[in-house]
Amino acid sequence: MEKLAVELLLNIFALSCTDGGYTACSLALVCKHVGEVSRPLRFYSVALNGCPRKMQSFLIHLGKEHSAACLTPQAKVRHLYLTTVDPTTWRSRQRETTPALVEGGVADSREDDNVDNADTRHSELPLTIEQYSALVASLLSSVAPDLETFTFLPYPYGPPSALTGIAFPHLRELRLVKPSSSTYDIIGKPTGPPLYPSLKKLLLNPGDLDAELWAYLAPGVTHLRVSGVGYQTSVGALAAVHGTGGSPGPFSELQSISIQLDPPPPSRYCHGRPSVTYKRMVPALWKSQGAAASIPVYILPPEVPWNWEERQTKFYQQWLEWMEGRLDIWQVSEKCARGAYQGDTLPPYLCPPSAT
Repeated sequence: MEKLAVELLLNIFALSCTDGGYTACSLALVCKHVGEVSRPLRFYSVALNGCPRKMQSFLIHLGKEHSAACLTPQAKVRHLYLTTVDPTTWRSRQRETTPALVEGGVADSREDDNVDNADTRHSELPLTIEQYSALVASLLSSVAPDLETFTFLPYPYGPPSALTGIAFPHLRELRLVKPSSSTYDIIGKPTGPPLYPSLKKLLLNPGDLDAELWAYLAPGVTHLRVSGVGYQTSVGALAAVHGTGGSPGPFSELQSISIQLDPPPPSRYCHGRPSVTYKRMVPALWKSQGAAASIPVYILPPEVPWNWEERQTKFYQQWLEWMEGRLDIWQVSEKCARGAYQGDTLPPYLCPPSAT
């Protein structure tokens, strides 16, 4: 391996460092040569699960890497998977699922199980929402200039406006995933130039689907996917994305819209009313996205669990598969194309199953 050209090694390492940090940190331990060659990819892909101490540690080590990058290119974060938590109830003994960063860039989640000292316990005391929001904003501001893809699963009820005012000049793909029932504002009401000038692919929930706002923030979006469409979704808001009454939609470069349905709620939930509403919503959605829509519309059947914790696990596995090139959510089957069907009768694949 030491005889291979540095450029070739970098290409090999870039294909390997797609698991959120484990491989990149492990490469630092192989030998001095491999550690130095792989340094620019040390933070190529990063997965953080919202632990305040892990986020603080990541920021410290990212700063050290940038300060030490004199003979080799800086280590830049290109792909980020981030979840946030309720900081007022976080506990330090909760098991981690992302790497722990230590001096030299070594990652080993097992170290957390052996750490039990006063300094660690003090650093893991619950934070206020304001302190935690500032920590999240600091992390995002540090990685935003170089970030290319970003998957964000914020805590269902905060921190609010976590992305407000942060510019992502090179971001190509943004996946913003929240529970369907979450309505808090994560973007805020920004002013000034677009914050996502390079964004092409956008995934978000119906609660964040302010088409006019997103067309202003990311005018170059070509692919839009709305995930978590359930019984609380406004069908009219979805129809307005591609324009109504002959008027064009707000996204001038939009090429396709994918609408991902939620599973039907259990019939016992809230005396069954949400289940009835869901069964009415699906045909209304199908009708509103008429076959004559100017932009191709794909309506996708449910595929993620109803439970939010299970969804988080599902999305993380999807992110790993996507980073490895085994999954592309933007490639959808033509059988789901609204334009492939005439009339307003639901196709068999969308007929809601019996709720349990």
